[in-house]
Amino acid sequence: MKIKGVLFFLTLLINTVFAKGLVVDIKSIDSSHFPVIVAYFTVQDEGGAYIRNLPENVFRVYEDGVRVPNPIVETAKQSMNIVMVLDTSGSMKYYFEDCQKAAYALLKIFNPYDNIEIVSFDEKVKVLQKFTTDRYKLTKAVLSVKPWGGTILYDALSFAIEEVASRRGKGAVLVITDGYDETRDNKPRLSKATLKEVVDRAKRFNVPVFVVGIGHVNEEVLETLAQATGGEYYHNPHPIELAQLYRAMGGNWEAVYKLTYATPFYFPDGSIRKVEVEAIYGKVSGIGKAFYEAPGKSGVKEVVEQRWWQYYPVEGGKVLLKNYGKWRAVRND
Repeated sequence: MKIKGVLFFLTLLINTVFAKGLVVDIKSIDSSHFPVIVAYFTVQDEGGAYIRNLPENVFRVYEDGVRVPNPIVETAKQSMNIVMVLDTSGSMKYYFEDCQKAAYALLKIFNPYDNIEIVSFDEKVKVLQKFTTDRYKLTKAVLSVKPWGGTILYDALSFAIEEVASRRGKGAVLVITDGYDETRDNKPRLSKATLKEVVDRAKRFNVPVFVVGIGHVNEEVLETLAQATGGEYYHNPHPIELAQLYRAMGGNWEAVYKLTYATPFYFPDGSIRKVEVEAIYGKVSGIGKAFYEAPGKSGVKEVVEQRWWQYYPVEGGKVLLKNYGKWRAVRND
């Protein structure tokens, strides 16, 4: 298949390859600035969740089997707005250390660009720390509270949902609780809001509620909160499950990477070329493949004379096209 024109924006024969847990999907390739090639791709884990903000050094790029030196991989630094809600009521007093440990572990897992607010609740809802990326302030807030009193779980969740909804961009509520809404003498319900109202509000604002259950929990309430709002629920999770929970929070948000490189095969011969992007992240990896058509005519017969000596500017840096000097080439395919 031939594609002609000024813009060689090709998505020919795009294949996605699954390898050891990662899925690299090359969405498109743009060769309109040949010999500079620009491609866009995504990376997902084996569960289908998009992986955001991977560093440039996890990627390797190949064209027709030859590794490309110094490719530039960029992504917009994508952040989420997360309200972490801590149950600091008296019913948590025997499990509150576990609550704080889970909160601290999540703060270490969250992306550095995520904006996080810490909210606690007992018989009142309190904002311990407004939205910030400062992990010291967030950790200090988590460690500043002690369990006491009754539980207004539903009112706290209603407040947290509205806090997320007031922010621009993607967001979620993450609550660490035993799932009970009751007075200090264990009589339900202390909140003005109901479970149904919380779920309806979350759906209306498209804010999922992710739930970490600690201690002896009200399983029915916690499962309903997560399932009905598009979140997930974990009971007494270990660190691996907390990492899974965080990936699920951002998993339905497609994160696109931009790849820019100078092709090692700079002759404009009209050939179909294979591009491979390999991601190696920890112990998992994956390779995505796609094809583009170089400009020019296939089987060039005339003598071509050209000097490549230029910079091609891209965001975050430059792709340097080497000074190949004058070269003459004759193709007689």
